[in-house]
Amino acid sequence: MSTEKDIAIERVREVRHRISAQFGHDTKRLIDHYIELQKKYTDRLEPVTNRDKTETAEVGTKQ
Repeated sequence: MSTEKDIAIERVREVRHRISAQFGHDTKRLIDHYIELQKKYTDRLEPVTNRDKTETAEVGTKQ
């Protein structure tokens, strides 16, 4: 992995950690926050198709 990708990944992790900290690292509160954002920005999100659900399920079973 290139250094540029490492830096980008670290930045994403840092931001995710800061967002989590805003909710006291409480998983339920964090998920509730993301659900509210999802509702607020529904018009900006791509709909989930049956194909997407199948691919997601397949990824989950390969762990």
